[in-house]
Amino acid sequence: MSTEAPNPISTPDQPAASPLKRQLPNIITSIRMLMVVAFAALLEATPSGPNGPDAAALLAAAGLFVVAALSDALDGHLARRWNVISRFGRIMDPLADKLLVLTAFMYLASPLFEVDGMMLSRVAPWMVAVILGRELAVTSLRGMLEADGVDASASIAGKLKMVLQSICIPGVLVLVATTDTGQATPAGIAIATLVWGTVFATAASAWPYIRAAARHARAA
Repeated sequence: MSTEAPNPISTPDQPAASPLKRQLPNIITSIRMLMVVAFAALLEATPSGPNGPDAAALLAAAGLFVVAALSDALDGHLARRWNVISRFGRIMDPLADKLLVLTAFMYLASPLFEVDGMMLSRVAPWMVAVILGRELAVTSLRGMLEADGVDASASIAGKLKMVLQSICIPGVLVLVATTDTGQATPAGIAIATLVWGTVFATAASAWPYIRAAARHARAA
C-alpha cells in the first residue's frame, strides 16, 4: 500500500524524505487507477469470434494486469522503505486494487468469454457477487473496527487472496488466448481450478475480520 507522511520527521538515522520520494508512491497508485480504466477499455473493445475473444487482445490485457499488480507491490515497497505515509495512499491504494480485480472478474463473467453456451473463463456471475460482497463486508468491518481504535490490518488470508487473484486473472486470460479450453481439456481443468480456488480463498479471507468484529462486539 502506498503511504506518505505529510510532515516527515528528520532524524540522524532517517533524514526527511525528498518531495519526490513523498509523492512517488502516490503517483504510482494514481497511474494504477488509470491502468484499471485502460484494462477495462481494452477488454470492452476486444473482438470475439466463433472461437472466442481475440487472442492478441487477451494477451495485452493480461500483460497490463500484471504491470498493474506489480505496481501495487512497488508503491508499497517504496512507501515502507522511505517511511512516507498519507491518507491518500491509505484510501486509494486498496481502492485501486479492488477496482482492478472486480473489473477483471466482471469481464471474465461477461458474454465476451461465452462460446456456444460454454463460459471459457469458467467465471459465473455469482462468483463476481461473492467477491464484491466480500470486499464490501471487509471494508465496512475494518472501518468499524478502526473507528473504535482496533487494529484491523490486512490479514495473512487477505494477502494470500490478493496473490491468488493476481495469478488467476492473467492466468485465465493467457490460457483462453493460447489453448483449447474445452470442458475436459487440461487448460479447461486448470482454469476451473484457478477460478474456484480463488473465489473460495476470497470468501474465506473475510473470516478473520468477521471474527475480530464479533469479539469486539462482545467485549463492548
